[in-house]
Amino acid sequence: MAVSVAAASTSGKMSAAERQSLLGTADLEKRTSTDRLKQAQRVVADTEELGSGILSELRSQRDILSRSKATLDSSDVDLDRGRRLLRSMATRAQANRATTVAICLAVVVFFAFLMMWQGGGGNSDDDSLADVAAASAPP
Repeated sequence: MAVSVAAASTSGKMSAAERQSLLGTADLEKRTSTDRLKQAQRVVADTEELGSGILSELRSQRDILSRSKATLDSSDVDLDRGRRLLRSMATRAQANRATTVAICLAVVVFFAFLMMWQGGGGNSDDDSLADVAAASAPP
């Protein structure tokens, strides 16, 4: 187009055919530009729609992550409470075990003491039986 305008301006006069050709070229460029602009507007609209969809999806995922974090925080609190409860139970179990061992030892010591006290070393029962047998024997 620039060549045609330059050629027309050098001759001074432009013929009707050249003018029509220049107008046709300008009109063609105008339609091409309009088509490109419409296509760019469609691309922008599609991009905006896609961007809106992505933002909506990201918003939804953010909500899911927020709920997951809240659930995790709650679970962490519950785990801490359970951990403290288990420690308390373990401490009580050890105390109960120690008490049971002490009671068993006390019972064993009691029976050993009882056996020694009643038996008197083991001879007093034998002597009393011998005395009874001698007293009941015929002369």
